Amino acid sequence: MKKILPFLLIVTVITTYVACMPKHATKTENAGFAIEYEPDDGPLSEQDFYLDTAEWSGSALRTLVDICNAHAVLHNAWSDFECWVRFNTFSPATIMAARPEVIADPKLRSAVRRYLQQLSALIDTTAAPARRYGTLFHAISVYDALDSLIAENYNVDRFVWLDEETYWEQYDKRRIDKSYDQIEQQFASNDNQLIMRLEHDFAHARNIDSKCVIALELAHVTDLTDDDGVSVAAPLLFQCLQAGQYSIYLMEVWCTWRTLVQQAHGASKDSDLLNQCFNKAKVACLHTILREVVRTGGDRFAVNELLVMSSVRNVCRYGVFLYGNQNVVDYCNIFPERFPDGDDEAAECAAPMLKHLDEI
Repeated sequence: MKKILPFLLIVTVITTYVACMPKHATKTENAGFAIEYEPDDGPLSEQDFYLDTAEWSGSALRTLVDICNAHAVLHNAWSDFECWVRFNTFSPATIMAARPEVIADPKLRSAVRRYLQQLSALIDTTAAPARRYGTLFHAISVYDALDSLIAENYNVDRFVWLDEETYWEQYDKRRIDKSYDQIEQQFASNDNQLIMRLEHDFAHARNIDSKCVIALELAHVTDLTDDDGVSVAAPLLFQCLQAGQYSIYLMEVWCTWRTLVQQAHGASKDSDLLNQCFNKAKVACLHTILREVVRTGGDRFAVNELLVMSSVRNVCRYGVFLYGNQNVVDYCNIFPERFPDGDDEAAECAAPMLKHLDEI
């Protein structure tokens, strides 16, 4: 069986440095919860970005919860490690503050503990910058060991059968919007009439799938921003995330919203990364998807989306893009229409970064 991939199939990386653009903190909220567009407040490992284990303690789907929580430890400890490499902030105790005990599966819990021990052992707060940077190569192998274990032993095939053709038939946005082909032709056009039409259609959309597709269309049609430099499509995408309603497009909406917000806060390795903000929204979405899995008795599209979304890494400082943080890669992935002269060689360079998605 061919593995299922989310929407990020074609990697187009433009090796152009995007200048750091720090902005004033802004806030957006609705009935779900508020999001502060502010830099991370302290180490991510110490924060509660786990699915509620008490809520699912008696569920047959507890393994799915374990996988999501293992990914949370994997990604957040790595982000904290990167901060030590770049800024000499945090200590081994920071990494060890993560909570592998929330994982019930003994094999997975043991692997997560080993990951934290090995990663924290690399941290030396007295090390010079060059030595800190040198530890990245060893740390990557530590990261990959846990990442591969999860991908190989806890992938979607363990829970449901879903072939690629069936997946893309269900995912086809033309099912939701019959005019999708025509709108796609106007991606990156900034057509004012189309923008107003999409905003009107979003306000009157009858279901969450329609809202998600329209918000995504708007994000691709325009690159206009507000006074804080955030895309005018971001509030619509955010409304979809915070609605607390399941959609097969929820992960794509989250990824698109995340890259637009981060784009407004800088593309440098030294830029403020808003992973705390992004993870708060991500956990809310994972809970929404998990509730759909329970409600439907194991909907295979929801199971797939849950596992793939939980596996998406935080915005990283280091990776295949050498001249800034890795949101540049995500941005080019999601908006290839904005870079018509994309570099095929750069696309090949970026492929390893998203390799983990191919293993889900």
